[in-house]
Amino acid sequence: QMDQEEREHLDEVLEAFSTKFDVRTELNLVEGWPQASIVIRGHPDEVLKSLEEIGKVFERFKMPFRSSKCRGPIAGSASARADEVNQEVETVEVEGMTVNSLEKRERRRGPKVDRYGRPT
Repeated sequence: QMDQEEREHLDEVLEAFSTKFDVRTELNLVEGWPQASIVIRGHPDEVLKSLEEIGKVFERFKMPFRSSKCRGPIAGSASARADEVNQEVETVEVEGMTVNSLEKRERRRGPKVDRYGRPT
């Protein structure tokens, strides 16, 4: 549990972090629970950059924190858009609508987990 002064300092540091990376940050705390999470919102490229640094912010407050590892391109990021441009696109007209036909995408399958994220 953080005292009021330390929490205010953390909020100031998170505000500076948000400004530096042009993202929005929120500390998600549930009263009475020892866990906390941080929500980072913004352009996917900026969010990825900020994920590399967020752990350093919490190290100052003696709160161990690691960001989740991202696998593959994040939808909307510049790299994901570049991959889409490189695919062969076939344009088809269906009932007056123009549709871009792309190759079938392989479904990503991650490890099987229960609804709490624990391996099954």
